[in-house]
Amino acid sequence: MALATLSAIRAALKQALVTGLGTQNQQISAYALADPVLPVVWVRLQANAPVDYHLAMGPGGGEVQKWKFLIEAYAGAEGDIAAQQNLDDYLSPGPKSIYQAIVADLTLGGVVKNLHVTGCNAYVEFRRADGTSAIGANWSVEVYP
Repeated sequence: MALATLSAIRAALKQALVTGLGTQNQQISAYALADPVLPVVWVRLQANAPVDYHLAMGPGGGEVQKWKFLIEAYAGAEGDIAAQQNLDDYLSPGPKSIYQAIVADLTLGGVVKNLHVTGCNAYVEFRRADGTSAIGANWSVEVYP
């Protein structure tokens, strides 16, 4: 049985976010966007993280055994109270919890074998392409196809 492709996992992570958060008042994308309207949540590979092809007891054969993703949420300008409240909702338990949206189905609808949310960096300032900054958070997710 072939393991899930990177694009299939991205799509499944996006669908988990759409199912958990809805699409009202935010953009959700399987890929980073060049000029997003905030708030936005997207999926990308974790920079400078190894792609593991062989894990103990895994099938090997050159197939990827573990991908490391970041789910990034940009809420808005740092001084914007509504953006801070939105980010609080993303971080807290409840209907806008990104953590809960991701772990609601650890197999992403059967696309992967398992996943783990390993942590979150909260209230991080991000530099946007236009030179402005936004506050957000990112969740580290290890996916085992």
